[in-house]
Amino acid sequence: MGNRIYGCDDCQLVCPWNSEIEAPGKDLLAPRGENYLPELAMLLQLDEAGFRESFRKSPVKRIGRVALHRNVCIAMGNSGDKGFVPLLIKALDDAAAMVRAHAAWALARLAPEDERIHEVISQTMDKELDQQAYEDMRLTLKEKE
Repeated sequence: MGNRIYGCDDCQLVCPWNSEIEAPGKDLLAPRGENYLPELAMLLQLDEAGFRESFRKSPVKRIGRVALHRNVCIAMGNSGDKGFVPLLIKALDDAAAMVRAHAAWALARLAPEDERIHEVISQTMDKELDQQAYEDMRLTLKEKE
């Protein structure tokens, strides 16, 4: 996945149903305006209303805020940019368990030797009610050892 957060274009290119279809004159998959190379930090800070506004009339809207934020966390973790650490720590309090679990993964990936990150993830686990998110965080910390 690297630093990609959404891949309609890749799906369309490899889809076997598209092999016999003639390409349209206009590139309908081309990103529009503000959605072209958006900043990961900005995306992770979108609330539900901001997400709907930013991606109205966009295929990204179909995946929803939670899946987009999961993908943003993964891209941040893969970026190597420790500047994302404060935003990812904040994402540990997201309402969605999937976002919390992926924020923990990204933090561990960005700062594998930082004991403070280990402690922050452990504290998040102590209050985590979602069993899958808890297990994902546990595995994240185990991989860090």
